[in-house]
Parts: sequence; C-alpha cells; structure tokens
Amino acid sequence: EGDCSRFNTFSECNQHNKCNWNSDNNDGTCDPIIYTAAFTYGYDNKTYFFSGGNVYKYNDKQMKIEPDYPKPINEVFKGVPDNIDAVFTWAKDGITYFFQGGQYWKYNDKKQEVESGYPRLTKNRWGDEFPETISAIFSLDISLGEKTGDSHPTYVIGSDGQSYYIDPVTDTVT
Repeated sequence: EGDCSRFNTFSECNQHNKCNWNSDNNDGTCDPIIYTAAFTYGYDNKTYFFSGGNVYKYNDKQMKIEPDYPKPINEVFKGVPDNIDAVFTWAKDGITYFFQGGQYWKYNDKKQEVESGYPRLTKNRWGDEFPETISAIFSLDISLGEKTGDSHPTYVIGSDGQSYYIDPVTDTVT
C-alpha cells in the first residue's frame, strides 16, 4: 500500500492519498508524500500540509485531501517559498508566519500575500536563542505549569529536538 512506485500514471498515482506524481524528471514518477510542515490556518480554519513546493488542503469532513490539491505553495500563499520548515498562526497576534532556515515571512491574510520587507531573520525578531532551523512552532490554548500567566503559550521545536518557549512580554525565546 505504501509503495508508490507501483503506479505508472498521473491518475493512478494521485488517487492514493500517500502518493504524488512527480513530473520533475523526464518520465515522471509516483513518489510518497513526505510532509515537512502542517498547520490549521487561522484565516479559514482549514488544515494545510506542506511538502516540497506543494501545499495540500485537508477536508475535515471527508477526512482526505481536497480533490484540486496539491497546488504550488506560491499559488495558495503568495510570496511564500518552497520547502518551508514550519508555519503557524500566532495566537498572540493572529498573524501567520512561515519559516525556512533562519528566516521568516509574515503573511497578510487579508491581502493573501507576504508583507513587504520579508523575509527577515528570526533571531532579529525572537532573539539569539531562536534555533537556526525549526521543526515546529505552535501556540496552546492553555497554560502549562510554570507559565500560568501566559494564556496562549507559544513553543518552538528546533531541528535539534530541543523545545523553546517564547516569552509573551519580550517575544524572546528561552
């Protein structure tokens, strides 16, 4: 079931939710989908999965990827690069941020495009302790233990597996 290489055509390949047709080479191949980032978009409350240069929109009711997806990331999120590491809508300010390497893009949900002047360096926004590359970033709706004064604590998981907390007052990572 997980072996996508057994499918030889675009239509056979894309009928399976774990496979995607890769037309980057001369003949085209059916490859397994490896998601690198996912989030529930605060703007439309839909879940999106990212893989390479593609984004997949998830249909919660049918519990599968929408039929007209995948689409190029830049087609759905104008100005966002391929191969993002992480993305989230920050509970603190309601703004969506995309991350790649040591950079981030601030996304304007209303205009449906990246804000002017981005990308910027993550360390300039969240301090020197912010990891160079991250695997995930998220806000919770509840406080955890020692963070009782923070109603929406935000955590970062570095590519090194370490977890970090974003101070809600200074916005610096600890």
